[in-house]
Amino acid sequence: MPAHVAGALLRPHPVANTRGQPHMTYEIDCAVCGRRFTAARSYAETCGTTCRVRRFRERKAQHAVTAAALLAEQARLAREAAASLRPTDPERERLIAELRRLADVAERTAPAL
Repeated sequence: MPAHVAGALLRPHPVANTRGQPHMTYEIDCAVCGRRFTAARSYAETCGTTCRVRRFRERKAQHAVTAAALLAEQARLAREAAASLRPTDPERERLIAELRRLADVAERTAPAL
């Protein structure tokens, strides 16, 4: 159970659902703004559209930073691999060109951290 739901208060809603059973509602703290709100689902995380969109954008930005860090690491590894090839390797020039191309693509794709 998510942390913001762990302390949720269950309380029956006075209106019955289509099966004649009372609805359950949940008092949950919004994961974005911290405001307590009433939710129909136990797994609700945000109090409304504004917080839901803000949370999506924050997650999207975090994923971009993670991807940029991974690409920067790949570029570093590709450059190290190209530098470590022995002059006697038969496909050395082709491998170096491919590793440099990969490093260049990773550096162009990754924003500066």
